[in-house]
Amino acid sequence: MNNQIINRHWEVLTVDFVLYDPKTGAVDYREPTEVLHLGSDIALEVNEAYLTLYRMRGKEGEWEIGEKCKVLYDLPLEFPVGFNFGLTTEEIAKMSVLDFMLFLAQKKGGDAMSELTWIDAGEQPKKMAVDFVFIYSDTGEESREQVEVLNVGRDYVLYIDEEWLNLYRLYHGPHGLEIGQRAELIYDLPYVSDSEMDLETIANMNTIELLAHLGGQLKEVVGE
Repeated sequence: MNNQIINRHWEVLTVDFVLYDPKTGAVDYREPTEVLHLGSDIALEVNEAYLTLYRMRGKEGEWEIGEKCKVLYDLPLEFPVGFNFGLTTEEIAKMSVLDFMLFLAQKKGGDAMSELTWIDAGEQPKKMAVDFVFIYSDTGEESREQVEVLNVGRDYVLYIDEEWLNLYRLYHGPHGLEIGQRAELIYDLPYVSDSEMDLETIANMNTIELLAHLGGQLKEVVGE
């Protein structure tokens, strides 16, 4: 398909963000904005509120994003207005999912996360079984279920539940290793997908691939 991103030749473009009057259809608002053009009509916009993967409207030299183009996926970030990530859009796009989650954790956590250390380069992610523990607030009783996680170095593990992609620091409890309420949640991302994917595959994705996967457009966007 001609809209597949095969050669990863990305470029920064300035396009128009456009809103239309619902009654007349005329342009109601237009503002230049920077996106990362990924090939064909696919682009990534990064701002303090969202990472948005778009199918742009228009043609070369006249691209627009906004109401009349297709949003392939919106990943909420919810940083303060005007927040500066300190990285280019391309640098964010090329991050692995794990590095991206750690980066966001450091940005949101401030001083509390400033000493967070990442994985040793020589360590290989591996699957392991741990207990997911939920503690009932009214009785203090525990619900304990064994789940599969991906150990990505030292005490860091990646875990997917029904709606979230979670990066935990394991809790060493009296009954063994745990995630859940007693473990430190480093960061979580909304994760709702109609297609199943192995934890190791997700960990090795870059940010663009994750957004395309969650939007159900992985083959179409990255050509795989």
